[in-house]
Amino acid sequence: MVPISNITFEKSISVSGADYVDKQGFFFRAETGGSIKYDPLDNDDGDYITKTVTASVLFNDPVRAKKIYSSGTTATGIVIGKGV
Repeated sequence: MVPISNITFEKSISVSGADYVDKQGFFFRAETGGSIKYDPLDNDDGDYITKTVTASVLFNDPVRAKKIYSSGTTATGIVIGKGV
């Protein structure tokens, strides 16, 4: 497996009304800090983690997720990214 070293795609998402799911995996950051409830890419579905994040314009945390939950996420301005 080749490590991901550069973000080549970014997209703003909203989880205010529904979960965001991408089974291929993605990185995430938030423009406004808060908590993000998510399933890491290699975890079983529903095996979630809730993490407190600070606002950032960079993808500082190398965690890859496959789902961000609407319920339990308070951070806003969430941006997902993919890399090569």
